Parts: sequence; structure tokens; C-alpha cells
Amino acid sequence: MDMKHRTPLALLAACAVVGAFAAAAAAVETVTYAMPEGGLRSAEILAVTKDDLKEFSARVKEGGKRQTLTIPSRLVVAYRLGDDEASNPWSKRLAKAYRLLAEGNLVTKDNVPGAEELFTSIAYSTEKGVPGQMEPIEPWHNMYALFHLIVTHYEVGRGGDKARLERGLKEVDQFLQRSDKPRGRTMDFDVPFTDRGVEGVRKAKIFSWGDSRLVPEVLLYKARLLRELGQTTEAAAAFEAVVEFVKKNDLSPAVLCAAVLERADMESVGKASEAAEGILRTAGNRLRMEVTRQKEAWSQNMVSQAANRALLRGADLLLASAEEKKVSFDVPLEKYQQLQDGAAKEDPYLMTGSSAGIGICLYEKGEGQRAYKILLGVAVLGREHPEQVARSLYYLGLAAPRYAEEIDRAGGNGEIVRVEGKRWWNDLLEQFPASTWAKKVPAGK
Repeated sequence: MDMKHRTPLALLAACAVVGAFAAAAAAVETVTYAMPEGGLRSAEILAVTKDDLKEFSARVKEGGKRQTLTIPSRLVVAYRLGDDEASNPWSKRLAKAYRLLAEGNLVTKDNVPGAEELFTSIAYSTEKGVPGQMEPIEPWHNMYALFHLIVTHYEVGRGGDKARLERGLKEVDQFLQRSDKPRGRTMDFDVPFTDRGVEGVRKAKIFSWGDSRLVPEVLLYKARLLRELGQTTEAAAAFEAVVEFVKKNDLSPAVLCAAVLERADMESVGKASEAAEGILRTAGNRLRMEVTRQKEAWSQNMVSQAANRALLRGADLLLASAEEKKVSFDVPLEKYQQLQDGAAKEDPYLMTGSSAGIGICLYEKGEGQRAYKILLGVAVLGREHPEQVARSLYYLGLAAPRYAEEIDRAGGNGEIVRVEGKRWWNDLLEQFPASTWAKKVPAGK
């Protein structure tokens, strides 16, 4: 079972941090925001009037109607400046840079500009435009470009480029400095440049942008950059600083979840499964305590689900340890059962995942009938959670012969179950051909 330590954001879609990646830049600017009672809505942006730490306000078009949208910044799920169809060339340039970032074209190659080059040119520009010909750059263009430049250097750096990780840290400091001053002020700065392949810095005046909604995410990237540089003690402190900043200012629950879980994930790397499970359980329980502090049903659900996924992953780590014969299967079975008896009652994903875990443990303990029936329930009823369905289909194929033998020993005919077992593996290969579980199916089965 492949249960190596992964980043928590791979474990929970609910904690997707705003602004990092999208499939492609939208043709027009849109904002996706959460309704306090739950659910998401999207609107076309006509003009943003406020985009700061506490409030987002814009003229929008929604449902064919033009109106003013004013919401707490914590409810903004996805928005970034940049529009392919804008009259302002800087918005167009941002949209192009976003596409390069989403496509993985991060650095310039063979004289073809990458996201890094475009974001740099926008982040440090103060061009005032030509009246009637070209609109000036706005501080918000600088702000979104520098944020995504940090993201770009993180993505490039985590592949082993230490220099870009260190550059990303410097850009974090620059972002925070430019957030400290009111919007539109000019500041003297050391601005990076490249001339004939040689990188350097030059003195220049740049814009500040005031209190930014992106500050919590920038602080989160600071922690990530430190982690990738191997400075785990500093990274742990930085993750904790994010948590305290978000709680103090009542900001994004997604950033809160990411900071808590990424710190736990970092600290669990290299630990024995039992110790790693304890770290993840502590993180999950910590998030559960934060649920009641959330003002809206939407944010309560997000934090609760993030907590539950941490608890489930901890149990999965114990299952992996049992498969390596380091602990008995009774150990993860007990954890899965605790989840079923508690938090899983209000979380379909947790119910599905813990049910799959119980079925696997029972199979490994030699209980074919009980394992088969539980895994069958996951495969049939858990279709909204494909990862859990895939692993249940794999273990159904394993449990079927054992269940069939139990039927035979009891005087019945287990052939029907044997045939079903082959069908489950066929379903796995057809529905999830690229999954790790499909690759485990023996050839010719």
C-alpha cells in the first residue's frame, strides 16, 4: 500500500489555497466566493473597488444583473487580477503569465519567455502609460504578479533549485514591505534584472499596494520555502505564525487548514507510522477545536473536513505499518472503528474512507465475508470518492476467493462470488486504469 508522506493539500481539496493554480486563465475576470450558509457562487468582475485583508468589493455581473458585491475577504475562494479581453495591457500580460504557470512553463527556455520572466516584468514596473494610447500599470497588477512570482519560484525551487527558493524568500519580504505602505506610494527598491543571461539588481522606484488580501498566502509560502530549504525549525515557526495571523484577523479557513496540516506533514516525515499517526491526530484534533470559532457554515464544514482527513490519513499510515508487519491489523482497525463511531457520521468522505480501511483490515485478518460485504458497500455507494472506490475494488478482488472458500466450507457454492471477484478487478482496470490500485492487479487476471 503506497502511503508515503504526501503534502496535506493532496489529501483534501477543501484546502486549496487561493491563487496558486488553475487549469487556465479565464477569458474574463471572475470571482468565486462562498455563501455563509454553504455553497459557492461565481460572478463576472466588472471593476474591483477593494481587495484588502478584510474586505473584497467589486462591481459584478451575476445572473445577468449588474450589482455591487461586498464580502469579507475570508469568503473569497478564487480571484486574481488578469483578463485576456481587458483594454489594459498589463491585465492581458498577467493572464498570459497565469497560463504559462498553469501549463508548467515556468522559466524562459530557448528565448521563449516563461512565467517567471513575465511576472518579474509586471511585479516591478511603474510605467505610467501614454494618454489615449496605453493605460498605466496599477499597484494591484504589481501585487498579483509578485505573489505569483513567489509561487513560481517555489515550484521551480522544490525541484532542487536552491537559488530560486532563496529568491522566493526575498520576494516574500518585499511583498510584506509593499503591503505595509498605503496603495500607490513609490518606494526605493533593489529590483532584479537579467541582461544577456546575467542576473543582477538595480535601484528603482516601485509601487506599494497597501493592506493585501494575499498576505496570509504569502506567509504560507514563506513557510513552504523554508521547508523546501530544509530549515524545518524555522518552517515550523513560520507555519505557526500563519495560524496565529489568520486567527487574529479572522481570515481564510483554507489557509488555516493548510498551515496546520502542512506543519504536521513536515514533522511526520521520517517518523515511525505510530508516531506519524500521533502527529496527524494532534493536528486533526487541533482543527476540530477551531470549527466552533468559524462564523459561517461553509467555513465550519471546510475546517471539519480538513480535520477528518488528517485523522483518516493517520489511520491509513497505521494500516501501511501493519502491511509491513510492524504492528498487527487490530491497531488500524481500532482507529478506523473509532472514526466510524465518531466524526464519520457527519462526513461522507470519512465514512467511506474508514469503511474501506475496516474492510481491508478484516480481509488481512482472514475474515472474507465481513470484508467483502463492507468493501462492496464502498464500491457501490462511495462513487463520489473515487480514490476510496479504487482501493475497495482492488481488495474486493482479493477478498472474493476467500469469501468463496468460506461459502464452500459451509456447504454452499462460492462460484458466484469467485466470478464477481474477477469482475471487480475488471471494473478497476476500466474505471481507474492509471491508479496505483489498478497497477497492483496481477497480469492476466
